[in-house]
Parts: sequence; C-alpha cells; structure tokens
Amino acid sequence: METWIKVYRKMMEWEWYTDSKMVHLFMHLVIKANIKPNKWKGVEVNRGQLITGRKKLSKETGISEQSIRTCLNRFVSTNELTIESTSLYSLITICNYDEYQNNKRCSNQPSNQQNPNKQPTTNHNQRSKEEKKEYILTLENSDYTPAKNEEAIKLKELIDEVNKEYPALLKMQDPLSVDQLRRLVLNNNTADVLNIFNAMENHPQLLKKYKSAYRTAFNWLRNRRN
Repeated sequence: METWIKVYRKMMEWEWYTDSKMVHLFMHLVIKANIKPNKWKGVEVNRGQLITGRKKLSKETGISEQSIRTCLNRFVSTNELTIESTSLYSLITICNYDEYQNNKRCSNQPSNQQNPNKQPTTNHNQRSKEEKKEYILTLENSDYTPAKNEEAIKLKELIDEVNKEYPALLKMQDPLSVDQLRRLVLNNNTADVLNIFNAMENHPQLLKKYKSAYRTAFNWLRNRRN
C-alpha cells in the first residue's frame, strides 16, 4: 500500500499557495483521499475521492469550520474539487488526482506538469481529437456494470437520449462518462439533470468557457438548488 504522496515544486506557482489555510486543507485532502476504490456504507468512493464533512475536517486540521467552508468553495470555483453533499456527509473528488499522484516514483516533474488548478483535464478513457469527434456514451465501453437488468435498460435509455439530444456535452474537453451520468441522476431528479443538459446544450459559449461536462452540470445543479 502506498504511504506517500507527491508534492511538486511547481505548486509554489499555484494561485492559492500564499494562503496557508488553502494549502493546508488541500494537502490534507490529497493525503486523505482514496488511493484505491472502495465502498463506505454502500457509497462507492473512487481513487482521488473521500467521504468527510466540515466538522471532521476542522477537527483534523485545526482550521475553523467557517474557513473550511470558504476554502472548499474556492476550490470548487477554480476546479480543484467537486463536492457532492448530503445531509450526512460530503463526497469530495480531487480533480485530476492522477495527473500529479500517479504511481510512478520519479524525482523530476514532467515537463508538461502544470499548477494543480491548471492541469490538463482528461477522461478515464483518454481519447485523441479524432476519437473525441466520434465519442458516444455506451455501457459496453464503460467500467460500470448495472446490478439489475431494469437498471441497465433505464440507463441505456438515458444514454441514448444524451447521445441524441445533447451532443455538445460529448464534444467538451472532458466529456460526460457513463459513471458521471449515473452519479448525476442518482443524486438529483432526472428531469432536473436533463433540464441542465438542455441549458448547457444551448449555451453559446459552452465549449469555449467550460471544460468538464460533469463538473459544469454538477455546479449548475447545485447553484439551481441554492
């Protein structure tokens, strides 16, 4: 089991580096994040994710709950994190975790390594520009296996609708994956998700202004609830 993390010197150029609380909290999240997928009370927690809450983070870091809230909101705004919250816990995803916490033990930073908030966004099925043009969602090329046949049928219908009605989501730099689509509809009303997809599809600056289909949909849904 890995017992170490990487910290690149390039981090000194990060926009939040001069804020000690931001650095402290971010490094704490990186240390606490899963290095392998597992489950917590039936919730899938993937590599680069962790289940936590503001009170717990405050206790673990010594940072006040109010400051924890402020820091987390900043991280979301600059795409370091995504946060899926319930009344009991928050599932935090460290964006691009594998970009700077890969398994290779190297001493030098890759020449194309960027700041944590500026790293290139990649999908778990990395594609060339030519492949992305033809990219469609299918259960067959995903890592997700439905537990029941009815679940597979429902998800397949939703996948078909996304492929047909919302092609812009699949042309983004980090297009929507099957697992991300499933997570969105598990945590939100399906109609609300499709309404957000429709708003994204008709946004004139979508492909220029936004990179990640999932993070954009997640943030727009959260903002709509607030």
